[in-house]
Amino acid sequence: MNVLQADDIKSLITIIVPIYNGELFLSACIESVRRQSYPHWELLLIDDGSSDRSAEICERYAALDPRVLFLRLPHGGVSIARNAGLTRGNGDYFFFLDCDDLIHPLALETGLRLMQTHSCAFAGLMFANVKDDFQLSDCPAPVAPECRLFSPVELRNLFGNDRIYHLWAIGGKLLARSAVENLFFPETIASGEDTLFLLNVIARNETPSVILTGIWYFRRLHQNNASSLQTHELKKHHIEAYLRLRARHFELYGVPGYWELLCVSNVFNWYVAAKEISGSSQQAEELRQRLLKLLSDDYARFLPLKRRCTARIYLFNPTLYRFLKKLYWRLSKLLTGKDDPALVYQKHRILTVKT
Repeated sequence: MNVLQADDIKSLITIIVPIYNGELFLSACIESVRRQSYPHWELLLIDDGSSDRSAEICERYAALDPRVLFLRLPHGGVSIARNAGLTRGNGDYFFFLDCDDLIHPLALETGLRLMQTHSCAFAGLMFANVKDDFQLSDCPAPVAPECRLFSPVELRNLFGNDRIYHLWAIGGKLLARSAVENLFFPETIASGEDTLFLLNVIARNETPSVILTGIWYFRRLHQNNASSLQTHELKKHHIEAYLRLRARHFELYGVPGYWELLCVSNVFNWYVAAKEISGSSQQAEELRQRLLKLLSDDYARFLPLKRRCTARIYLFNPTLYRFLKKLYWRLSKLLTGKDDPALVYQKHRILTVKT
């Protein structure tokens, strides 16, 4: 791969890192930025009122490298922190990075070169979920960058039904200043704020977009990050986020997109888990009422018939649902040779325990 020379491109990239009690992983995150092959960046470390040593770490790096800037705010949430970065950033481009994540040393260089080559205002770096002890030294050697280009219409359609490129997450997105001009993260919601922001960015984008295939962004999973927490309260926040996203998608395009199916499917799965696994009758009843409401509102007509029937059968008679599910997978195995995924998981779990 051709490496950019320092004088090839001098566009400034503002890297926005919101921080809240991130002392365990923050230094590694900052170091992954300082190791970038592309030198023209400013790193905005925005502390959202942390109570740990995050501010101390930020101050140390700000004193060490003039490209590192530190801003401390009272605790107000990740959207307020990111918006402060958008307001104060001087870059021609904005890159979003979470304080517990890492980026490949060639990530910024590769993303920027492809954006400028194809006249794009939006670039996404594909990510991999990694363990909390992951080191950049474990990162595979760089290969010639590959990418996929999408027209504005293709990207909008993909955003509504994306299971591959993770367009819904702000981490790893490189955006031209023109793409985010006068757009901000909603500050009054607790979940899905980044997806709603990106939905608005994509809705008004009229240039091609590029998705870098291969792994350039490393998303650490640990017990304290949002990806690992699935409390009942967080599930309720997720539901509200799905409802906002489907409403905004419908407002923009006349259809709720993937958000309607995602909302109903998750509520259904959480309801089944609460009823049959956790044994929480109060949570189960809350989810049951939510599911009934979803299946009867105006957006329900956009749901696939299979999802509507599955949910209604379980609500009507869980025993009948379990019988029909077993029958379905037995017939499926006869026809295709594939086992029920739940049975495969159970077999794997038993084998794992025995060894």
